[in-house]
Amino acid sequence: MKIGFESSGWPSSFLFFIYLQLNFIRLSTIAPMSKVKKSVEVEPTKSRMETPAGPKMVDSLTFGKRNYYFMLGGLALIFLGLILMSGGHMPSPDVWDESLIYSTRRILIAPILILAGLALQIVAIFTKKQ
Repeated sequence: MKIGFESSGWPSSFLFFIYLQLNFIRLSTIAPMSKVKKSVEVEPTKSRMETPAGPKMVDSLTFGKRNYYFMLGGLALIFLGLILMSGGHMPSPDVWDESLIYSTRRILIAPILILAGLALQIVAIFTKKQ
Protein backbone atom coordinates (compact mmCIF):
# COMPACT_ATOMS: atom_id res chain seq x y z
CA MET A 1 0.00 0.00 0.00
CA LYS A 2 1.54 3.25 -1.12
CA ILE A 3 0.61 6.53 0.51
CA GLY A 4 2.27 8.84 -1.97
CA PHE A 5 5.90 8.38 -1.01
CA GLU A 6 7.56 6.62 -3.91
CA SER A 7 10.95 5.82 -2.38
CA SER A 8 11.56 2.94 -0.02
CA GLY A 9 13.61 2.80 3.16
CA TRP A 10 13.97 5.22 6.04
CA PRO A 11 13.29 8.48 4.15
CA SER A 12 9.81 7.33 3.25
CA SER A 13 9.04 6.11 6.75
CA PHE A 14 10.37 9.37 8.17
CA LEU A 15 8.23 11.39 5.80
CA PHE A 16 5.22 9.24 6.67
CA PHE A 17 5.88 9.90 10.38
CA ILE A 18 6.01 13.67 9.73
CA TYR A 19 2.80 13.37 7.68
CA LEU A 20 1.03 11.66 10.60
CA GLN A 21 2.33 14.21 13.10
CA LEU A 22 1.11 17.13 11.01
CA ASN A 23 -2.31 15.55 10.57
CA PHE A 24 -2.55 14.90 14.29
CA ILE A 25 -1.65 18.51 15.08
CA ARG A 26 -4.12 19.78 12.49
CA LEU A 27 -6.94 17.58 13.79
CA SER A 28 -6.21 18.24 17.45
CA THR A 29 -6.38 22.03 17.02
CA ILE A 30 -9.88 21.86 15.61
CA ALA A 31 -12.15 21.66 18.65
CA PRO A 32 -15.69 20.34 18.38
CA MET A 33 -18.37 22.94 18.91
CA SER A 34 -19.65 21.25 22.05
CA LYS A 35 -16.30 21.77 23.79
CA VAL A 36 -15.86 25.42 22.81
CA LYS A 37 -16.25 27.66 25.83
CA LYS A 38 -17.53 31.16 25.61
CA SER A 39 -14.89 33.76 26.39
CA VAL A 40 -15.37 35.68 29.59
CA GLU A 41 -13.68 38.99 30.17
CA VAL A 42 -11.55 38.93 33.29
CA GLU A 43 -10.16 41.99 34.98
CA PRO A 44 -6.45 41.95 35.78
CA THR A 45 -5.60 41.36 39.41
CA LYS A 46 -4.47 44.24 41.55
CA SER A 47 -1.58 44.08 43.96
CA ARG A 48 -2.55 44.04 47.62
CA MET A 49 0.80 45.41 48.65
CA GLU A 50 1.66 49.05 48.36
CA THR A 51 4.63 49.63 46.15
CA PRO A 52 7.08 52.28 47.31
CA ALA A 53 7.43 55.16 44.92
CA GLY A 54 10.63 56.85 43.85
CA PRO A 55 13.25 57.69 46.47
CA LYS A 56 11.74 55.45 49.14
CA MET A 57 13.08 52.45 47.21
CA VAL A 58 16.68 53.47 48.00
CA ASP A 59 16.07 53.28 51.75
CA SER A 60 14.83 49.71 51.61
CA LEU A 61 18.21 47.95 51.69
CA THR A 62 18.24 44.54 53.31
CA PHE A 63 21.19 45.16 55.63
CA GLY A 64 22.18 48.17 57.65
CA LYS A 65 25.57 49.75 58.23
CA ARG A 66 26.20 47.63 61.32
CA ASN A 67 25.53 44.43 59.35
CA TYR A 68 28.11 45.38 56.75
CA TYR A 69 30.70 46.08 59.46
CA PHE A 70 30.06 42.59 60.87
CA MET A 71 30.44 41.11 57.40
CA LEU A 72 33.74 42.89 56.82
CA GLY A 73 34.97 41.74 60.24
CA GLY A 74 34.00 38.16 59.44
CA LEU A 75 35.79 38.30 56.10
CA ALA A 76 38.88 39.73 57.80
CA LEU A 77 38.89 36.87 60.35
CA ILE A 78 38.51 34.26 57.61
CA PHE A 79 41.30 35.86 55.56
CA LEU A 80 43.60 36.05 58.61
CA GLY A 81 42.91 32.38 59.41
CA LEU A 82 43.79 31.37 55.85
CA ILE A 83 47.03 33.38 55.99
CA LEU A 84 48.00 31.76 59.29
CA MET A 85 47.26 28.32 57.84
CA SER A 86 49.46 28.84 54.77
CA GLY A 87 53.18 28.17 54.60
CA GLY A 88 54.98 25.06 55.74
CA HIS A 89 57.88 25.21 53.32
CA MET A 90 60.66 22.81 54.33
CA PRO A 91 64.16 24.33 54.42
CA SER A 92 65.61 21.13 52.95
CA PRO A 93 63.74 18.59 50.79
CA ASP A 94 65.69 15.76 52.46
CA VAL A 95 64.57 16.59 56.02
CA TRP A 96 60.98 16.24 57.32
CA ASP A 97 60.25 18.63 60.15
CA GLU A 98 56.84 17.99 61.75
CA SER A 99 56.98 21.17 63.81
CA LEU A 100 56.61 23.25 60.62
CA ILE A 101 53.55 21.40 59.31
CA TYR A 102 51.79 20.44 62.54
CA SER A 103 52.35 23.64 64.49
CA THR A 104 49.80 25.06 66.91
CA ARG A 105 49.33 28.04 64.63
CA ARG A 106 48.19 25.89 61.68
CA ILE A 107 46.29 23.19 63.56
CA LEU A 108 44.56 25.18 66.30
CA ILE A 109 44.63 28.97 65.90
CA ALA A 110 43.91 29.27 62.15
CA PRO A 111 40.82 26.98 62.12
CA ILE A 112 39.43 28.75 65.20
CA LEU A 113 39.79 32.11 63.41
CA ILE A 114 38.09 30.78 60.29
CA LEU A 115 35.17 29.36 62.30
CA ALA A 116 34.89 32.63 64.24
CA GLY A 117 34.75 34.51 60.93
CA LEU A 118 31.98 32.24 59.66
CA ALA A 119 30.07 32.68 62.92
CA LEU A 120 30.44 36.46 62.58
CA GLN A 121 29.02 36.20 59.04
CA ILE A 122 25.96 34.40 60.42
CA VAL A 123 25.56 37.06 63.10
CA ALA A 124 25.82 39.75 60.41
CA ILE A 125 23.06 38.14 58.39
CA PHE A 126 20.65 37.64 61.28
CA THR A 127 21.23 40.94 63.08
CA LYS A 128 18.29 43.30 62.57
CA LYS A 129 18.85 46.52 60.72
CA GLN A 130 18.87 49.60 62.94
